[in-house]
Amino acid sequence: MLHRGTFFTQHPVTIVDQCHWHVAQVTIDMLPDDALLEVFDLFLHQSECIDAWHPLVHVCQKWRNIVFGSPRRLNLHLHCTAKKPVREKLHVSPDFPLVIGQYDPLTCGVDSILAALGHKDRVCELVFRHISSSLWENALAAMQEPLPALTRLDLASDDKATPVVPDSFLEGSAPRLRSLYMARIPFPGIPRLLSYATDLVDLELYDIPQSGYFTPETMVSCLSKLTSLESLRLEFEFPRPRPRPRPIQERGHPPPQTRSALPALTYFSFRGVSEYLEDLVAGIDATFLDELKITFFHQLILDTPQLAQFISRTPNLKAHNEAQVTFLDDAVQFILGSMQQISIRTTCKAPDWQLSFVAQVCSSSLPIIPSLEHLYICEGINSRSRWQDDIENDQWLELLHPFTTVKNLYLSKGVVPRIALALQELVGQRLTEVLPALQGLLLEGPCSLGLVEEPDLSGPVLENVGKFVASRLLSSHPIAVSHWDRK
Repeated sequence: MLHRGTFFTQHPVTIVDQCHWHVAQVTIDMLPDDALLEVFDLFLHQSECIDAWHPLVHVCQKWRNIVFGSPRRLNLHLHCTAKKPVREKLHVSPDFPLVIGQYDPLTCGVDSILAALGHKDRVCELVFRHISSSLWENALAAMQEPLPALTRLDLASDDKATPVVPDSFLEGSAPRLRSLYMARIPFPGIPRLLSYATDLVDLELYDIPQSGYFTPETMVSCLSKLTSLESLRLEFEFPRPRPRPRPIQERGHPPPQTRSALPALTYFSFRGVSEYLEDLVAGIDATFLDELKITFFHQLILDTPQLAQFISRTPNLKAHNEAQVTFLDDAVQFILGSMQQISIRTTCKAPDWQLSFVAQVCSSSLPIIPSLEHLYICEGINSRSRWQDDIENDQWLELLHPFTTVKNLYLSKGVVPRIALALQELVGQRLTEVLPALQGLLLEGPCSLGLVEEPDLSGPVLENVGKFVASRLLSSHPIAVSHWDRK
């Protein structure tokens, strides 16, 4: 018996392609059928091509019988695209599940796709990228009935005039659906579809248009049934509409509710306004979540107590010892964890707005991260320094204030002058008000600044650092200053 891990020095098809047919026939035909089946399974498993089984059935009758005799074991499918004459082949081909794919802008071939859609009991995957209006209108008309075998639905439109998907789409039923991807698809009735797709593993909704909006409460209700969900992406195209603001006395303290448990969720990505995210995470628990990506549309006031509580009850998200703040030309992001397990960012260009955003994120979320010891504050590698002289020192100190457990502070050369100027203001009773546990200050910059193993604190920038270091030394809170090679 041929076991997994043992294989020919060449794949079966490669042997035939090299015209070694006589040797291959004698050698391979000596194997029992179950060994050949194992070889075919390995070959097809390693291939990314849906049609990889086609050459196998044209080698000889024995191979053909083995392949067609084990369609489930080999996971055989028929691949239907606009460029293939599907209509004729579907009537003579084996009764395998259908994968319907349209991956490039479609100029012709709508009839072939519609013909494949006519075999509703066999369609297991449906991928429409660059959906044209003509294809979408015809496909929608053909998809008002269930596709009971459908496991993957992947729809992406480049047309801003894409028709709204009606509630009757698939009759709202997709019992075997495991992967759902939609980009720029106006489908306000998606909650109904999700209520039936209880085996869903991946849910990705990108650039949700206003015509496809659903409330956070509705999404929480849908998620409560998706106990197998592993990956969730919700990304809105516009910051509007915002949820209606709560009365002041209710902000940060929503009415008690039973949270929906998502025991399989490990990845969550969100883009939208903070009010929406607050209502969403207030209603869910994801104990095993280990990656959280958030992009907020720019807003001046950021208040996220529910996000902080969500992180606090998610063990993998709060067990990190380093954080990073990165200022880019058109965005700023706050990252927790060496593998970027938590990323919170916003798109804005004004440096003072970027600074304010990060300060609000840190003050909202950091109190429940007790293990932070390393903090990196950097400009993007290719970003240009554009800090304004009118940014107050207190704005920098406000950013640093929540980092009460940080022992090592790493500063890129673009932010060293600004933060050094702010730190030298910490004298007297304010000395340990910011970064009370700090032990090391690591500064990026050329050796000409004197930052070697025994740093020479001189020059206009380092003079401010020297004042801070000297004050901390006198207060019995010494700090070691060294050079940081960012590479």
